[in-house]
Amino acid sequence: MKLPTEPGFYRDVKGDLWLLEADRWTHAARRLNDDSLRPVMGRFTGEMTADQFEHLATGPSVDVLPLERVEAEDVPPQID
Repeated sequence: MKLPTEPGFYRDVKGDLWLLEADRWTHAARRLNDDSLRPVMGRFTGEMTADQFEHLATGPSVDVLPLERVEAEDVPPQID
């Protein structure tokens, strides 16, 4: 499965948010058990190139793909 190339926010299969900007991927927010989002903005992964993110997203025991585009108005203000 190919990664998106259009800048913006994307939701993974667990509900976490990822941000693509300037050809870099950043883990923007983690979905918690109560279904809320906690901003992390790269705290765990840092910025990644598309190749690095693809390696992470397709690795064993990782649930990232497929990614769903999230419109800016659906991103909580503390993350944007």
